[in-house]
Amino acid sequence: MAFKLGKESRKYRTPDNTQIIKKKLDEGILAEANMDGTIFVSDTVDLDTPEGKRAVNHEMQHITDMKTGRSTYTDDYVLHDGQMWPRLNGYILDPFTGKKYEEGSRELPWEKNKI
Repeated sequence: MAFKLGKESRKYRTPDNTQIIKKKLDEGILAEANMDGTIFVSDTVDLDTPEGKRAVNHEMQHITDMKTGRSTYTDDYVLHDGQMWPRLNGYILDPFTGKKYEEGSRELPWEKNKI
């Protein structure tokens, strides 16, 4: 027995069509990548400046990691390369050492080597 697939229209996000939403973010946060493929950028950031472009490029790398399954997150944890890193009130707990890092720290493996 055969069946017909329904007409499906998916929007594949690329740097050219990723929805960038300007909004008020917490102090010190320039941008955030979201699981739905959107990027929030602080309303204080000018997207036409080098800082704005760098922030968007950085978050696009997170979007790519989420799309490929390398990273995902919830309110309670970040899952990166198969390892669960608990989230605790603005901090990430290293599952190997027990050390706490601030969210966004360059010491976290998913933040290393990002633009």
